[in-house]
Amino acid sequence: MSHSHQLWDFRQVDQSLDPYQYVSYLDGLRTQQQIQLIKEQSYRLLAPEQGHQLLDIGCGTGEDADALARLVAPSGKVIGLDSSVTMIAQARKRWAGSVSPVEFSEGDCTQLPFADSSFDGCRAERVLQHLDDPARAIGEMVRVTRPGGRVLIIDIDHGMRALDMANRELTRRVLAFLSEHRRNSWIGRQVPGLMRRHGLDLLSIVPMVRCFTTFEEREAMQDLLAAAQREEVISQQEASEFFSELEQRERDGLFFQAKVMFIVVGQKPQASAH
Repeated sequence: MSHSHQLWDFRQVDQSLDPYQYVSYLDGLRTQQQIQLIKEQSYRLLAPEQGHQLLDIGCGTGEDADALARLVAPSGKVIGLDSSVTMIAQARKRWAGSVSPVEFSEGDCTQLPFADSSFDGCRAERVLQHLDDPARAIGEMVRVTRPGGRVLIIDIDHGMRALDMANRELTRRVLAFLSEHRRNSWIGRQVPGLMRRHGLDLLSIVPMVRCFTTFEEREAMQDLLAAAQREEVISQQEASEFFSELEQRERDGLFFQAKVMFIVVGQKPQASAH
């Protein structure tokens, strides 16, 4: 696969030719109203209180960690953790003058550098889809959360994408190929079961649908169609017709795509009295 088809592989930020393209991508994403609503909803569902210690996994440039820190101030604290040196450096720079109790740490979410029951709540947004072992990451989140604390995970389900196109059969083939070529394409639907398996009580599952009426992912779609051709899932003519129709729909004001994400909240059971 070409580099740009893997453009947003967040495990490779520091190895990429331009790590700051990832910073710019996150900054752009945050300006989208639908993403803002998802974030705000997640803050509420984590139920932060003054004095809480919270962990934001895959914190990126630190905006969510800082927002949460304001909710637990002055006596609480939020730690933002990310595997990328670039992201942590950027977060520290951005929030160096922040009055909120936030700090940033580089680390691996499948081996969290924290003691058991260190946090009142843990949050991970769009992180598990990139991991080789998402179940292990959830296990670690559960371990570092105190009994009674919350674990909140937001992730996308690439198998639940809708695209309005004339040729349904071809569209199904393209979307199935897209889904199969993501690392954890079904992670959105798998999170509730993974949480239960790690002993959490499910508190809520909130589906969030992002809708697009403009064709924003041209380069990624071109790469995807090229890969589907190489693997003989579609012909060159089908790829060309598919892409042309996407562009035509945008010109005609008829483009529509929807992606489904889930906010899943689990609670670690209180330790039973013996």
